[in-house]
Amino acid sequence: MGQIYYYFVASLPTLFWDATPPFLAEEFLEKSRSYLNETDERLLEDLLDPGADGPGHFKNSLLETWQKFSHDLRNELAYARAVKAGKDPTRFLRGPLAGEFSLTEIVRQATGTDDPLSAEKVLDFYRWQYLEDLGRFHYFDFESLLVYGLKLQILERYQHIRSTQGQERLTQWTHSHPRGESGSIV
Repeated sequence: MGQIYYYFVASLPTLFWDATPPFLAEEFLEKSRSYLNETDERLLEDLLDPGADGPGHFKNSLLETWQKFSHDLRNELAYARAVKAGKDPTRFLRGPLAGEFSLTEIVRQATGTDDPLSAEKVLDFYRWQYLEDLGRFHYFDFESLLVYGLKLQILERYQHIRSTQGQERLTQWTHSHPRGESGSIV
C-alpha cells in the first residue's frame, strides 16, 4: 500500500466537470510539495508539468492504465479522421486499434459534430468519466491525487479556451482549417 495523504486530499476542493478550476495545476503542485514524499512529488510534477517528458519512467499502475486508455483513444481518433479524409488509416496508427466499442462510439460522436469545441468536450467528458472510474476506490492515497491532477488539467484547458485569448485562437484555427467533405472539421 502506498502513502496515504488524509489531510492534503481532504483539504482539496471538489472538482466538477466543465466548472472553473479552483486553482491552476501549478498551484496544486506547489501545495502538494509540503505533503508528498520525494518519489510521489517527482511523479506528480512530471505528470502535470507540460515541459516534462511525462511519467513513463515511473511505475504506477493507475498511470499505466490512464496512458493505455489515452493511447487507445488517440488511435481511434486518428483512425476515424483518416477514414473521413479518405486516407489509409494504418499510416496514422501507433500500434493496433483497441477495438473497444465504447471508444469507437465516443469517437463517432465527436467526429460527427461540426463544432471543434463540442467535439473536444465529448472526448474530454469521456476522459473525465474514465478518470472518475479510475479513482473510484482511491480516497486518500497518492492515486487520488494523480486523478485530481489529471482532472485539474482538463478544467484548466477549458478555462484557457474560455478566455479571450483562447477564443481568438479557436477562431483563427477554425478559419484556417477547411471543412472536410462531410462538413466536419474534427
